[in-house]
Amino acid sequence: MKYCIYCGAELTDGAAFCANCGSPVAEAPAGAHDAPRSEPAHAGEPVYEPSSLNTEPQVNHIHIHNEQPSAPVPRPSRGNGLGVAGFVLGIISMVLSWIPIVGFIGLIFSIPGAAFSVAGLIFGICKKRRLGLSITGIILNVLAVIIMFAVLGAMAGADFSYYLS
Repeated sequence: MKYCIYCGAELTDGAAFCANCGSPVAEAPAGAHDAPRSEPAHAGEPVYEPSSLNTEPQVNHIHIHNEQPSAPVPRPSRGNGLGVAGFVLGIISMVLSWIPIVGFIGLIFSIPGAAFSVAGLIFGICKKRRLGLSITGIILNVLAVIIMFAVLGAMAGADFSYYLS
């Protein structure tokens, strides 16, 4: 018969864990599952005697929950999808607003981006969600429109006759 090296309880044949303490059986060194010794083989090794064994079941690092939680677990706060959409469109419109020829294409991204950002801000305030990307999206989209008109205005007032002659 084999015995657990941690608590000294009898092990059933083929068991991977001790039924008493839950310790793994497979990790034990060879010969450690033999009958408990009354004399230690090495100095400082514990001696397991049947009379000193704890007959109470012990659980080491194993938590078994047989009950369902009484209250539902709250889900973590989700992000603000409208704010993210407005932020991404703000980045796209900001990049496109600096290009002189295609500056008006930035306006196609900037107007919906500003609308998504404002809707994300309102939604975030109502649902108590994150507001950072919504606010940043509004700022990026407004700046993109200002830059786009500044670049196109500079292009309209530029004198290209020097380059054409």
